[in-house]
Amino acid sequence: MRKCGKAFLSPKRARLPTPSARPLPDFITAGPFCYNSMTMELFKDNRPIPLSSRENVLMKLFLCNAGRVFTKEQLYEHVWNGSVVDANTIMVYISHLRNKIEEDPKNPRYLKTVWGLGYKFSVKI
Repeated sequence: MRKCGKAFLSPKRARLPTPSARPLPDFITAGPFCYNSMTMELFKDNRPIPLSSRENVLMKLFLCNAGRVFTKEQLYEHVWNGSVVDANTIMVYISHLRNKIEEDPKNPRYLKTVWGLGYKFSVKI
């Protein structure tokens, strides 16, 4: 079993309802990141990273779909449930996340911009 923060990973799955009706794993790991879906905590190299509620939803979406490109419209739909928000909202939240998870936020290694398309979370697994 691998550690995720102070908890151990288990093969059990959470029974919380999700929009896709698939159960979320208790722990989602990708590269140096581990997300505890039971406590809604993110860890990088076993160190906690504090997230706001929207950052939490956004990061969970990226971790569960590592490598997938999300357009701004898809992010609005998944994270803000289609609510009308300012056009720069996504860029602001991406910037906040990069400041929290990247060693060099101006040259992101994990949370990348795919020019003309959107954003993706990229890790070597």
